[in-house]
Amino acid sequence: MITSDEKINPFIPPPSLDSHDLPKPPARASRTGVRNLRPRFVSPTDAPANSASFGDLTQEIIRKNEYSYVPLEAQNGIRILHLDAGKDDDPIQCRLIPCKLDTAYEALSYYWGTDEPENEIKILRYEGTKGSRSILNIKHQKFFIRSNLFSALRGLRNPETPIVLWIDAICINQEDDDEKKSQVAMMEDIYRRAEKVLIWLGEPTNLCPSESAFPFIKKVCDLRQFDTLLKPKYADDWESLAKLMRNVWFSRRWVVQELALAREAILCSGTISVHWDDFADAIAFFVLRYDQIKRIPRVLRPDDPDPLREIGKLGPNVLVDATSNLFRKDGNGDVIEHRMTLESLVSTLTAYEASDPRDTIYAVLSLAKDSSRPDIHGGNTTPTPNGSAAAPVSDGDELHNDNHSPSNPVLIEPDSFSDSNLALHGISPDYEKDLMEVCKDFVNSCITCSKSLDIICRNWAPVVKKFTKLDKKDVSKKMTLEQKNWVTKRPLASWMPSIKGGAYGAPQDALAGRQNGDSLVGPPQRQYYNASFGIRTNDNDDYVKFGIMEEDKEFFDPAPREVSNGTLLVMGLEIDTVDIISSRCSNGTILAEALNIGGFNPNDENIEDVPDELWRTMVADRGPNAISSPKWYMRACHHAIAMSNNGDLDTKLLIDQGRDSIVVEFLTRVFDVVSNRKFFRSANKRRLGLAPPKAEKGDIICILFGCSVPVLLRRVENGQHILVGECYVHGMMDGEAISAMTKKQLRREQRQFTLQ
Repeated sequence: MITSDEKINPFIPPPSLDSHDLPKPPARASRTGVRNLRPRFVSPTDAPANSASFGDLTQEIIRKNEYSYVPLEAQNGIRILHLDAGKDDDPIQCRLIPCKLDTAYEALSYYWGTDEPENEIKILRYEGTKGSRSILNIKHQKFFIRSNLFSALRGLRNPETPIVLWIDAICINQEDDDEKKSQVAMMEDIYRRAEKVLIWLGEPTNLCPSESAFPFIKKVCDLRQFDTLLKPKYADDWESLAKLMRNVWFSRRWVVQELALAREAILCSGTISVHWDDFADAIAFFVLRYDQIKRIPRVLRPDDPDPLREIGKLGPNVLVDATSNLFRKDGNGDVIEHRMTLESLVSTLTAYEASDPRDTIYAVLSLAKDSSRPDIHGGNTTPTPNGSAAAPVSDGDELHNDNHSPSNPVLIEPDSFSDSNLALHGISPDYEKDLMEVCKDFVNSCITCSKSLDIICRNWAPVVKKFTKLDKKDVSKKMTLEQKNWVTKRPLASWMPSIKGGAYGAPQDALAGRQNGDSLVGPPQRQYYNASFGIRTNDNDDYVKFGIMEEDKEFFDPAPREVSNGTLLVMGLEIDTVDIISSRCSNGTILAEALNIGGFNPNDENIEDVPDELWRTMVADRGPNAISSPKWYMRACHHAIAMSNNGDLDTKLLIDQGRDSIVVEFLTRVFDVVSNRKFFRSANKRRLGLAPPKAEKGDIICILFGCSVPVLLRRVENGQHILVGECYVHGMMDGEAISAMTKKQLRREQRQFTLQ
């Protein structure tokens, strides 16, 4: 903990300090507890998991506070909080000191909460003029904060010496819109330059059992005794660790940036702490041995995650994986290279919420290699799974592509990220834009950088709250983001798929287990299929365009500017329509009607005649990690159907029974693919496929240029279409529709679709 040894005399006004006036930090923190001698304070960790972003403190704070900020003079200046020493229930007193970024401080990461800011602290303020100092000019002014931050200040306060912290809610003047914008833009530097990031999880409670979980974490990290911990007597300890993984802090989208940039991070709760590295390893071991741990009596409760390895999809494990791969750092923990694109970050970090939906993009913007400043990341290369350079997809000049096969997924090489590219592709936080415009900018950036349309198939867009429409006369500059109804006034377009359609749904659905099948397009820069036969979006200027309109001049911006009208114009081929379609495969159960559509009659005596197209469609003709579907899948499918009852194939039930390991492995792949999808037959070519849950008879099967998988479109008014979603069409996944055409035929058959 960084402390200040200066003796604070309340009768003498504190001078302005620069980085040389503050004490230098100690060596890297030892893994010891944070000292504290006060009584417990009840933590709000049971509050709803909808965190607040840096920009949306309510106006109630401003009305109650007595403290008035002095504007920051330095261009890259910040304020730091000197938290006075105190014990037990001593009032919390502190000073705000303007300084430079090279000052020694620790940054606090915490859950803001949704309660009112009713907890009083005192900030010392000198109100005299230069050359006329008096005790009468020393004021302790009231400042009100929310309960979890109040708990953190009491928990982190040193009983003997002041400590130096940076805390967003206090160190940023939340009433000054210009300062907020500039300080939020500096968040990367603020957390990157902090000596440590202190993560406050709240006081120990039943929902935050840190008093038992923290010591157990250290035992888990001792590999010499790890196997002994897999015994029933440690059930309560594993349960405590599982509860800790559900702490509301892990639901905040901003924590990804705060933690990923940290040189060193410490988890704090009450009077104890644990190093982030220990916690991260403990979580990794938990997930690695989850199949054994879940069988320990009492570890799993009725409301616990589904036993089918969904524990690995909780926020902490996703955070551990993500922060391990975001950067390359030097020995001091300083970032020397950004590794992930913005598309990868937004597509991966769906387990985290933001109260302002635009922060779905903005909260991870500074972490991306294609939007970060050139002086932060060191290279332009894109690592591939085997460490080699990424192989570009065919530029589309020739209708022949022999580089792609099911065992060789397509790897896309993004543009090099120079300053000019940043001006073209980059996004900067702009809270004057509504959500639709921010999401359009993001999609445009993804398409431009990847030369692919796959982003329109990924479920990344936030679930937004519906607000009551406000009259224009009530809209003013001082309204909070939540009150600015125009942020979410326009519904998001169909080509901005919601996270609710993802494999594990929205963040609040994570504990309910799998909600949908895995995405067919695969992760960014690694396509699993090649339906458009290597054609890329930049092969022709007409392949992708965004519809625009002139902004309403009566609304916030008096100057007209081009904004999205919510449409996306794309080129492609209409290859067929949906004819027969089954019910959804709810919870991974393939009903008899779906098997019939696939050409199999469960009542047939000869169950060995499972059509090749059926079992391949059940696994989307791929094995795990996009490898070619193993030949033994066919035999496993025969056994699985023989084990089923009532003509339906209940994959989850058979997996849970776990009788035949080979069959279970096949069924696990089936479960991951078909969950909540529908089987269908096309009208003309009678092709078998898998469709999204909202698919209907008559939907159009299309291949869009630049999209690696087929999609379903639905005609609406004015000849436009909505995107129903991605689909699997057996025999159409690897460019077969286009490779059979000459260039002349392709030009004749292609058409433009306007998606809304």
